[in-house]
Amino acid sequence: MLLGLAACQDPASIASPSDDPVATAPGISLSLSSSPGFSGATFFGGSGDQFGTAIALNGSGVHAAGYDGAAGGILLQYSDPPGTVPTWDVTLPGTFFTALALHPAKAYPIGFANPPACGATDGAGDTEGKTMLAQYTTAGVFIGCASHNWFPYRGGEFWQGGLGTVESGTPFEYATGWAEQTGFSFSFPFMLAKYDADGTLVGAVTEPGITLGTFGCCPGSSLGFGLAEYNGHIYVAGFSRLFGFGEDNVERPVLMKYTPALGRVWKMRPADNPGGYFRAVTSVGGYLVVVGQAGFGAGADYLIEKYDETGARLWSVTSGGATEDILTGVMAVGARLFAVGYTASSGAGGIDAVMLEIDPATGATLNTTLYGGANDDKATGVATNGDALFVVGESRSFASVEGNVVGQNDIMLLTYGLVRTVAIDVIPGGINLTAKGVIPVAILTDPGFDAALVDVATVRFGATGTEAPATQPSLEDVDGDGDIDLKVLFRTQETGLGCASTSAKLTGQTTGGQEIQGSDVIHVVKC
Repeated sequence: MLLGLAACQDPASIASPSDDPVATAPGISLSLSSSPGFSGATFFGGSGDQFGTAIALNGSGVHAAGYDGAAGGILLQYSDPPGTVPTWDVTLPGTFFTALALHPAKAYPIGFANPPACGATDGAGDTEGKTMLAQYTTAGVFIGCASHNWFPYRGGEFWQGGLGTVESGTPFEYATGWAEQTGFSFSFPFMLAKYDADGTLVGAVTEPGITLGTFGCCPGSSLGFGLAEYNGHIYVAGFSRLFGFGEDNVERPVLMKYTPALGRVWKMRPADNPGGYFRAVTSVGGYLVVVGQAGFGAGADYLIEKYDETGARLWSVTSGGATEDILTGVMAVGARLFAVGYTASSGAGGIDAVMLEIDPATGATLNTTLYGGANDDKATGVATNGDALFVVGESRSFASVEGNVVGQNDIMLLTYGLVRTVAIDVIPGGINLTAKGVIPVAILTDPGFDAALVDVATVRFGATGTEAPATQPSLEDVDGDGDIDLKVLFRTQETGLGCASTSAKLTGQTTGGQEIQGSDVIHVVKC
């Protein structure tokens, strides 16, 4: 069992959009839309290196999966929002948790097991990992795990992505990855499997033209990284290089659509890129958005593409800097779209975790947020409760008093608030509630927030922040600090303030769709 070592850290590098040095490709623009507000960072680790790979939420809390190369797969549960230490943590020796599916009563870490863990076997050649699905209660009690071997060659077989769904009221889990059909003949096809709530295999498929349980020669390789469900279908993000089936000899991003019966509807593999991978997929506004990388190594750039349900690609956007830039996860929150990953092109040093807010209509980057220190820090997945974003990953840049040191890898959990708290100033010294006048209020600019970006039409002010609409906006330096603030007026009689009111609240949105809130002390002089 690993020790739960956690510490809150200030972000070593959070770049505001105006400071972000990431270069962009044609068609991309970095606006001054406000980034989600950083709420804190928590680290989990012990001796050796630990890696965070997946994150998901259900009613019992925030769950993160990962692994320690020596100790085994790791599953953590945090409160929602997360505290500084997990509610519980468990480790399953001999396994690696690379994905996660959740239902209300169970957590399903997904990945691979080294024989003999979880019943995995390998009777030929080198001993290599086999696909694995484990089950825990939401209290962290181990229920069981099982492994499958898909081809008699008995090479490496690994799950990379997981998904929990409910179909006609019945819960299921999906897993995707790849398996060696015949290693020496270069046959490494993608895999997709479906399990029921008890972890029993419902079915599995690979590339059309390849039969499970057989040897084969020379089709090439393909792999599934990410999964999403939309309108009753399963979407798989990955790559494909099936030169034996007529594709060119380049690993290129692919998006595939499947029925719940595991029948392929379509596979899209655009060739107008230098190669690369799709690593995650989500739905937003009636469409599918996939993210990953275009190119490899130091030449990799962020890749974002949008598709409709027929497989038609609506746009493709790449961006990045001089070195490696990769997206690993994507999440929609209402009409807003966020992607996470890592960059070596900018930040505090080494590799930094990155979060992009993306315009779903165009693919333009609205804002960029970095987190990291002098060493390498990566984001690998993202989840939301609707009010905040939770980002899982790994960090080598920070230490904690419990014993992990700088340079040692730990599971990292970052929290970002989607409702940003802003500073406001209710300007009069006292408020006369009997007067039919107005109350001036200033929304103040600070280094991380530009008040000029507030959508005045959305601003409300009063006892709860939902009452009086804003009128007569003006941009001026209200607090005398040299930057430009937003001053608006509210009709006193519309604020809902009363004789006993001691504070007032303001709510609204920026032009980029980020929710804001602020409050200030008030003094009622007459009512």
